[in-house]
Amino acid sequence: MTANAWSVIPEDWVTSPFSGELPSTLFRYRSLSDNWVEKRFEFEVLNEAVFLAGADTLNDPDEGRVQWIARGSFEVALKVVMGTLLAENKGVNPSELLPHASTVARAMVSSPNIPTETAKQMHEILGKTLRIACFTTRLLNGPMWTHYGNFSHGNGAITPHGGLCIEYQVDESWRLAGLRPVEYVEIRPEINMLARDCLGAQFAHATSVKSPDWAYEDEWRLVAYIQAKPPWPSNLAANSKLKLEGSVRSVILGLNANGPTVEKIVAAIQTKMPKIAVKRIVRNELTGALDTVRL
Repeated sequence: MTANAWSVIPEDWVTSPFSGELPSTLFRYRSLSDNWVEKRFEFEVLNEAVFLAGADTLNDPDEGRVQWIARGSFEVALKVVMGTLLAENKGVNPSELLPHASTVARAMVSSPNIPTETAKQMHEILGKTLRIACFTTRLLNGPMWTHYGNFSHGNGAITPHGGLCIEYQVDESWRLAGLRPVEYVEIRPEINMLARDCLGAQFAHATSVKSPDWAYEDEWRLVAYIQAKPPWPSNLAANSKLKLEGSVRSVILGLNANGPTVEKIVAAIQTKMPKIAVKRIVRNELTGALDTVRL
């Protein structure tokens, strides 16, 4: 493996795929800016691809934060510690590492709670290696438009609801890519570092849990785990991408989405990808209800 190489480890997720019913449609809110067409339009709409952001860049500061524990027998702990030390000290005789490994393993099983500094390091690593793309089942969600669907002008001004929403058609390929719903619970999930036989299932659960405060988002997410460690490879973020060919069904403009950028988006879709419908959010002035109309 070269210094800049990385690989997604799908087996971490297929060990515990979501077995429930998938939604037929998902939406992804996008805030626009004057240069959004040049930076993201071709990638996200015309190429039907998504960027999976690092967990440490998302707007929930508790994203990826779990309770790390080490609960198991001394024999299991010793095996795990020795495996780590051998990987970090290639070519060293295992017998030279055994005394230190034994000391660490005994400390691990004496208390299930791992040291605070170790937990901090694990969270920082997950922040980079855990990659997430977020979606929702809710299109006509006022708070979602307010938080994620605005237009940011170069002078710092914001046009509320001036962004757009991308509509995706979901099929079984999304399940294989790691799609699962977010669970909104009060209890922070645990990951037992010594339960190696179900580590994938633990990660799959831990990466789809958020506080009930976020339940209004009704979030579904695609998750990937990148095999990398500090110092981080230069292409870590650049290659965190997934193509969802044939999945973009429509682009829905917000209530206040107008201006040259929006006009360029509409013209490009109609010219280069006419199979993608262009819609707009509208409000019924009599009832106040939101709806969509096709342009």
